[in-house]
Amino acid sequence: MNFLSKNKTTDFRILILGGTGAGKSTFINQLANYFLGGTLDNLKIVIPSKYHRKVTEKKYKNKHSEQAIDNEAESQTKKCQFYTFKDKENPSNKFIFIDTPGLNDTEGAERDDKNIKEILDLIYQFDSLSAIIIIANGTEARVTSSMKNIFNRLANSIPDDLIKNLILVLTKCAKSSATFSIENFEQVIAKPKKIFYMDNQAFCTNSQTWENDSETHEMFQLKWNISNKTMKKVLESVECMTATSINSFSYMKTLRDNIKKDINKIIQNMTMIQKIKDKSIEVQTSLNEIKTRQTIFETSNGDNTTSTYTTSIPFNHLKGKDKKAQCQIADRQHKNFASEIENYVIAIEKLESEIHSNYSNIQKFHRDLHSICFRFNITDELQATIENLEQSAKNIINMDERKKAQDKIKIFKIIHQELSNSLD
Repeated sequence: MNFLSKNKTTDFRILILGGTGAGKSTFINQLANYFLGGTLDNLKIVIPSKYHRKVTEKKYKNKHSEQAIDNEAESQTKKCQFYTFKDKENPSNKFIFIDTPGLNDTEGAERDDKNIKEILDLIYQFDSLSAIIIIANGTEARVTSSMKNIFNRLANSIPDDLIKNLILVLTKCAKSSATFSIENFEQVIAKPKKIFYMDNQAFCTNSQTWENDSETHEMFQLKWNISNKTMKKVLESVECMTATSINSFSYMKTLRDNIKKDINKIIQNMTMIQKIKDKSIEVQTSLNEIKTRQTIFETSNGDNTTSTYTTSIPFNHLKGKDKKAQCQIADRQHKNFASEIENYVIAIEKLESEIHSNYSNIQKFHRDLHSICFRFNITDELQATIENLEQSAKNIINMDERKKAQDKIKIFKIIHQELSNSLD
């Protein structure tokens, strides 16, 4: 790798993504062996696996537990981990690989949400990123729906400049034996800048398989050599890419935070409007009762009609001054309730005006975000939020809490519909 001046120091930060069981751990182990001088007969292990349970490099010990190494359906990487290596030909340069938790693993959507948040929080701390490497199982025919959904959600927060620096590595296969559909990948994910094939069998096979068998050893050695050559090409591709500045990430984060604030403000205001409307109905009921009371005072003609707002004494038995006092009380109450209702109307109009302003802000922020990340779509994210809330609401036993959750879902659906109409 000699594309850069040996006098210039450069850090290459590469984000590694992949579904659980796709071969991400074996890729990183092969990567470590490339940089650390490992051989087929002296493997360097930085991530333990079923047949290589011990981490051989002290620097990387305690990064992984051995709890899940026998279960390929469960991600071994629970948090983002860093693997930093010096350029073999230019030691002043560093390759910093960010290993991320396996997506769409057996712990479900809630775990994926936490993983995506952790990945994004980590990205926002960097001054730049050079590339994204997606690891996929080359023996599978198509991109899985869960991987598609998760990558799209993640890509909603990544600038287009970085998506252009996308490398696809197909594992568990050679180019001639791969069944993975590149066309399908391009349709549902993105067009990769480079595609590589890598069969890292040494890390998912018992070493006794080749140790005492010369022919098997020769076959594994050949695949090992090919994997190392492929790894060199992967790194050369990264060196040729232009890193995406943190400015793009920071701007995206600011815009997304602003949208979130406006949505939360809409939720607060819509909740407040409903409370005001409920209170207004109560006051209107009282006002109607006062009007009835005033009518009784004005139409009483000596019968035994009484008012529930005065006493049980028949109205026609009250003295003139008492009748007048009761009428004045009713009149004051009428004016107070009428004034209160008018204030409620004004308050609702003000809140509705704020909501309209919030929607306008979201539309602007959405346009700005879309200009640097064409995948971003707030309505898709809201729909995912609604589905998660609906799923959670089903598990709420307390009726009051369930009603609160359902009310919140209604508000989110209103916001989703409003934005869907305005952003079409």
